[in-house]
Amino acid sequence: MKYVFSIVVINKNNKSGLLKTLGSIYRLEELPNTETIIVDGYSTDGSLEYAEKLISDRFIFRVQRESRPGIFNALNDGIKAATGEWIIFMNAGDCFASEESLSGFCPPADTDVVLGKFINYEGLVCPLHQRQWPWAEMPTCHQAMMFRATVHKKRLYRSILTLSADFEWILWAQKKELNFVTWDKVIADGPTGGASYYRLANRVLQYYFLSVLYYPFDRDVHHYYINKLRWAYPEQVRRQQAGLRSDQIR
Repeated sequence: MKYVFSIVVINKNNKSGLLKTLGSIYRLEELPNTETIIVDGYSTDGSLEYAEKLISDRFIFRVQRESRPGIFNALNDGIKAATGEWIIFMNAGDCFASEESLSGFCPPADTDVVLGKFINYEGLVCPLHQRQWPWAEMPTCHQAMMFRATVHKKRLYRSILTLSADFEWILWAQKKELNFVTWDKVIADGPTGGASYYRLANRVLQYYFLSVLYYPFDRDVHHYYINKLRWAYPEQVRRQQAGLRSDQIR
């Protein structure tokens, strides 16, 4: 069977989050057209054993161990394993906004990436970023993007960029003039920030480096990111003091 969606779920020692994510997937109206691939980072909390018990005829998914440490290596493993036409990424703990999040999905034939909306930590629906510059932030959160599998399989994430490989992929796609299409649909609900949430300044630095690399003659890059770093460093300290736990960092 050729699936429409391959949902790649990344997990490491987050059994409760995995339960939440799989529950939201199971409720999708498009479930018969969906496969779920769980890439596990050698969890020791029983996550993998729990997931394997859920295999059924209706809830089609596969479970595998990541080939190398790191979230983007795990995402690449999921991309390679996907058999669906479109790939969606989620971390354990992320959820779809509703059972209708993928219903009505029918992008134009030449579409490479579909950009949807998401609900943030404060419960607010976030529209697509209206960006003055193509290098300023992601157009939407990673969990609200759908990637054509044939495109992503040809160009995986640069996993050496531990906090920004998804951003680098978007910059590359823009330079290659891939076709981005917006979809007025709320896809993800309260996506987790993961390691980058607590390492905000480090992520902004990587974004800065990549933006200069892809847009070396744009002077606005420097002005934008220098100002952003002035905000990011104290904000990173605040976030870490507010609740950093070592077991949340992958």
